[in-house]
Amino acid sequence: MLIGLGFTITHVEEWGPADDQIALQPELEEERDRPMFLLISAKK
Repeated sequence: MLIGLGFTITHVEEWGPADDQIALQPELEEERDRPMFLLISAKK
């Protein structure tokens, strides 16, 4: 949709917890298979 609207995608990152975060909260391990956030940088 962004590309269709004339944007150029410059970066995509599937953010997930770091190893130290998982060590403190083991339940976050499942977020490695299902990232919590999708960060997209785009410009027009």
